Amino acid sequence: MKINSVNNLNFNAKFIDKATILKQDKSKEYKPCDANFVEFDLHDRKDMAKISEICSMDEFDVMGFDLIMDATYIDCFDKVKYNNKRCFALTQENENNFENIDKNKVLGICTVYENKSEDKPNCIAYFMTNYDYRSKYSKGEPYTQVGTGLANALKNYFPNKPFVCYSVPESVNFWRKQGFKIVEGALMCYEV
Repeated sequence: MKINSVNNLNFNAKFIDKATILKQDKSKEYKPCDANFVEFDLHDRKDMAKISEICSMDEFDVMGFDLIMDATYIDCFDKVKYNNKRCFALTQENENNFENIDKNKVLGICTVYENKSEDKPNCIAYFMTNYDYRSKYSKGEPYTQVGTGLANALKNYFPNKPFVCYSVPESVNFWRKQGFKIVEGALMCYEV
């Protein structure tokens, strides 16, 4: 497949914007740096193969398999509520290598069910960061605040849309820091 512009990654995957995360410099201090916020095409087999390759890495633990299954079964979610499933990622991929994302440079990945109705929220179905770069575990690692960067990139990409997500107990504080509130049980909501 032909690459049409420098804003394409991995054939149909596309560059959307820059997102801010923290990167450790030579003095071991964390400084803001840019990561590439990209979207994979769930209808392109090469992009699906890349998602599978990324999520099968040990660094994305057990949820990686769930995200692969979620991305694979495009039509099995409630079509009445959500019209469009999308897969986004943060990567440190070199901009000169936009033909093929190196799985080891993917810092975080998520799926979002986009609700086309203006008054209804989008749903973050799966949200994972590379285990090594989760802030509470990332002491001495080269990157931190990857989850915050990915969450902010989603909020910036859908500026007028609220979000809902179901959170595991260990992640409730993370989602609160991103502006989400507990609605009921494990359901969290971000209002615009």
